[in-house]
Amino acid sequence: SNSFTNDTLELITQSLSRNMTLCDLNLHGNQFICRYDMKFKENPSDLTTGKESQIYKMMVAAATNQSLTTFQFGQNHIDTRCLIIMLEALAQLTNISLEELDLTGLSMNAKQTSKIDSLFLNHQKLKCYIGPVRYTTEHFANYLLNLIHMHCEQNSVTLSDMFNPIEGIRTTISTVTHEQFLDGLRRARIPIPMAYIDDIIKYLGGDSEPGTISMRSIDIT
Repeated sequence: SNSFTNDTLELITQSLSRNMTLCDLNLHGNQFICRYDMKFKENPSDLTTGKESQIYKMMVAAATNQSLTTFQFGQNHIDTRCLIIMLEALAQLTNISLEELDLTGLSMNAKQTSKIDSLFLNHQKLKCYIGPVRYTTEHFANYLLNLIHMHCEQNSVTLSDMFNPIEGIRTTISTVTHEQFLDGLRRARIPIPMAYIDDIIKYLGGDSEPGTISMRSIDIT
């Protein structure tokens, strides 16, 4: 870890806005501080446009810099409630070029984790890592499989019917194509994590025929 503090934020932001060569920036484990204050509950924009917005401005500079692909910013002294306000604003930007935002090592509860996970679902490229450690593809695949099984239980449908629906007929299939898998998720309105979905499909596909996923990989019961 280094010893960058809030005093250096403006300088880092200026450097990032001019950066044309740096690909990875690791500010993990520094002394950046953002404490939650009741005024942020009434005026969350203080953290994104007001006088307390230095950290957010640095995050924007990192996320929209056309050269930077990886930004590590975990294990700093940033209250998760502040972080969520900043990430909600960040997720609205349409010019994000960053591919990995690593926020591991910041303490948060399950509700906060799923809130942050949901913010970047529609970003095609940006992967946001949160939690105590950096999760693997297996973690994201298991999370998606749990949602699939919850859907099947709540709607009394089988996995085969979910991914290969034929009107009025209960089907049994041993494999699904990648298209069938994605179509099944869309029909079930299960959110597809866009930046991870190719890796998840590859992981679930395992040793199956190219372009297919074995139903055994999806069935975790």
